[in-house]
Amino acid sequence: MIRHLSLPAGFVLALALAAAAPRPVLAWEMPSFALEWGSKGSSPGQFGRARGIACDGAGNVYVSDTNNDRIQKFDGYGSFLLEWGSHGTSPGQFRLPTAIAVGPSGNVYVMDSMNERVQVFDSGGTFLFQWGSPGSGDGQFGTFSDYYWFEMGGLAIDPAGNVYVQDPEHFRVEKFTAAGTFISQLGGQSCDPFCGMSGMACDAAGDLFVGNYLGDHTEIREYDSAGNFIRRWPTHGCIAIRLAVDSANQVYVAGPSPFMVGEVAAVYTVGGIRRGLVAPYGMGPGELDFALAVALNGADDIYVTDGDEVKKYTYATVDVSPILSATFWNFVDPTGQTVQFTTEWTTPTSLSETSPVTATLNAQAFGAFMPDGVELGTVNVPSIPPGGSTVVSLEFPADHLPAAPETILPGGGPGSGAACGSGNWDGSLDVRWPVSAGLDRSETHSAAIPVQAGGTESFIAVASQCGTGAGNAAILSTMSPGFHARLLGEDRLTPAPDPLPANWHGYLALSADAGVADGTQSCAGLWIPCDTTSATISVCATACAWTTAVAPDVSLRRGGLLSASPNPSAGRMQIQFACPQPGPVRLEVFDLAGHRVAVLLDHEMSSGTHELDWSPRSAPSGGLKPGAYFLRLNSAGREDSRMFVSIR
Repeated sequence: MIRHLSLPAGFVLALALAAAAPRPVLAWEMPSFALEWGSKGSSPGQFGRARGIACDGAGNVYVSDTNNDRIQKFDGYGSFLLEWGSHGTSPGQFRLPTAIAVGPSGNVYVMDSMNERVQVFDSGGTFLFQWGSPGSGDGQFGTFSDYYWFEMGGLAIDPAGNVYVQDPEHFRVEKFTAAGTFISQLGGQSCDPFCGMSGMACDAAGDLFVGNYLGDHTEIREYDSAGNFIRRWPTHGCIAIRLAVDSANQVYVAGPSPFMVGEVAAVYTVGGIRRGLVAPYGMGPGELDFALAVALNGADDIYVTDGDEVKKYTYATVDVSPILSATFWNFVDPTGQTVQFTTEWTTPTSLSETSPVTATLNAQAFGAFMPDGVELGTVNVPSIPPGGSTVVSLEFPADHLPAAPETILPGGGPGSGAACGSGNWDGSLDVRWPVSAGLDRSETHSAAIPVQAGGTESFIAVASQCGTGAGNAAILSTMSPGFHARLLGEDRLTPAPDPLPANWHGYLALSADAGVADGTQSCAGLWIPCDTTSATISVCATACAWTTAVAPDVSLRRGGLLSASPNPSAGRMQIQFACPQPGPVRLEVFDLAGHRVAVLLDHEMSSGTHELDWSPRSAPSGGLKPGAYFLRLNSAGREDSRMFVSIR
């Protein structure tokens, strides 16, 4: 597959040495390819051209997902943590985010290129402030070109927190405080000294390195923190779109080669002598052909965005641990007494065999970040050959597992023999296994629920036991056509807060349109971040034939309003509710201002499911006027509400 650029290009990653004096030329040892992640797309972990990358002090990786107008955050092993941003001009929105950098405080600075501004966020993606506007004055930026990719602007932050921003249209670099106050600028005249600006980085001493595109090659120009010129050297055919500097003062250059020399990761001395390769050119495992950005963490591990992928390289000895690629479970006997838990493992690279590991499996109650409930045991994962995979399983008694999640179904539930049973234990599986950096962990949360095509919503209780509540902006995926999902509060009516608070409880509501065939299934994915990790909850809805029989007790444990139909209602409506125990029941109607307009029930009732036939026209004072109202049920000390609309 050949990819075309607006520039003649085979993208490269070059490395040049910047030091006060030339160092002895030693034998070059290529870094080891460690792992990669990403593909083309818009789901979490996918990219639409990743044109910026940065690392924070904790080793997390931030990627500018440029064509998707968002920022994605990962841990150092490529596990998705969170995302923020959308297309637009409001604070927190982007029009082609490109260069990205992390300051000493941990704040994330993003070059919002087509909005001609810099936006600043905390590590959880919360918008803090911004600066910049179109123009040539102090603190302003020119229009960035999406055609010349090397003119997409660069960002660099020095150890004092000062921020350098490239303004390619006006041939200058502007320097700001961490708060965005203008300090000074370099350049400002065409080709004096900058012609086509492309990439910047700062070293530990505060020196600034600037890529300067000269038409047929790029040179690297070095300045001290006061803006005094120190030296320059060519990269011999590499356009330096992004730069990074390691602890040994080596300057890494990511960008294309106009001469298509096929060198990806060439290494140079200060005088421009080629020393070796960091990664070969190509499209195979560990190779680079479309390098757009480069960043380093505190251990000098190298992260390169290669088109729609991120690839990691390291100078350390690579202990290749396997990746947990899938987990699933099912009953293995007709009586449903034994559950088999299956884990599928793959290699992070097709170049190396993985190390054998022993993984610990724990069952949890359904929900994100729930405490471990039952220790299932351990599985021994053998060495996996390059590019291979393996499956290991263990079995466990079903009656020892945590309870299934609460579900609330409309009407009477699925009819007898309806093809909508999941056949699976619904719960969560926590897997932990050793890696070179300590311990890796994966939580899988999976459930299934029937839905009535054309009926009201089915509910399943969900929870997030993240204790911080910081940055918990949940992401709910779109279901396939004909299916719908909403994240609601405990009243099953109010949308869940965004971000989620600490220790949140609520419901996932799922439904299917009329006409969806029985047995059709669609799954909703819910991503919930917490600090430096994230959890995924998957709930699969199956359209089923419905019955008017009493709903199963499993859906009545908490009681409440089950349905009110038809809704909207022009005449009589059927209200179905459940009482978890015998006792007084009061059912009322309120308008949106909170005024009670009718009392439908106020007496003792037995436990179980009840149905009331009622017409809004029978309300006092000539019936309800057209509009929205709330049903409110009080039963067994619990209050439940549901909105309905009265029409004429």
